[in-house]
Amino acid sequence: MSSARLTRLLRSASFRLTVIYTGLFMVSAGALFATVYWTATAAMQNDMAAVLRTEALQLTEFHRRSGLAGLAQQITRRMDFRTRGPIYYLLQAPNRRVVVGNLPGMPPVDGVIDFVPEVDSGELETEKRPRLTGYGLTLSDGSFLMVAQDANRLSDMQSAIIQAFAWSAGLTLLLAIAGGAWLGNIFLRRIDTITRASRAIMEGDLSARIPERGTHDEIEQLITNLNAMLSRIQQLMDGLRQVSSYIAHDLRTPLGRLRQHLENARDRATTTADYGQATEAAIVEADDLLDTFSALLRIAQVEAGSQMSAF
Repeated sequence: MSSARLTRLLRSASFRLTVIYTGLFMVSAGALFATVYWTATAAMQNDMAAVLRTEALQLTEFHRRSGLAGLAQQITRRMDFRTRGPIYYLLQAPNRRVVVGNLPGMPPVDGVIDFVPEVDSGELETEKRPRLTGYGLTLSDGSFLMVAQDANRLSDMQSAIIQAFAWSAGLTLLLAIAGGAWLGNIFLRRIDTITRASRAIMEGDLSARIPERGTHDEIEQLITNLNAMLSRIQQLMDGLRQVSSYIAHDLRTPLGRLRQHLENARDRATTTADYGQATEAAIVEADDLLDTFSALLRIAQVEAGSQMSAF
């Protein structure tokens, strides 16, 4: 595609409309993305909080029945045989001593919290530490229970949503640009067809017509009306040529007679009476010519008036 045609394509109305509708679609898709993102995030956060709260309340029942030692034994058993994904536990005595768990000690906090567990000084600081979502409970004897899960699952879900919408937006934008270029190219082809027919008509070929495709769309209706207008113009021009031929034929006889009278007066008249007679004959022929012109003018005025009233 040449640079000139590419410039015409980018400036075409169909391509601009496609870009506008693509922009509107991207805005609506962005609103949908924000809605899905925040709804899914809130739903997963609520689900995690509900799972952790249920787990903590179940362990509270063991503490109520078996005390701190029985709760520590149950937590140890769950850490050893957990099969539904990693769950972190922390059981602290009232003096904040860690009784059991796979989390370091922390200040007691009741309810849902997000935190990153602190590492001991002997551990590598470069090791990636998971971000956790936990549910804390202060038990009846003052001990503290924390049940937590890895919050990176939430981050993974958010990343998946973002990636899915990014790919969808990119594909939509690519298809929109390709569709706009395709529609614009079709539009320019039809405009070029109209332009070629118009140039042929301006060069004098009144029989030229714009080809119709039978699509019955707006452009096809415009082409049909233009062809009908061109047919009407051709009929009027043919009528004008025919009328001009009739006028020339009708005026040739009186003009010939007028010229004959004048020639006779020039060649044969010898007296004033002869010149007067020739002059009278010339005046009669001139009056006939004026009457003919007046009749033609009156016919033209009547036809113009009928066309205006019909319009």
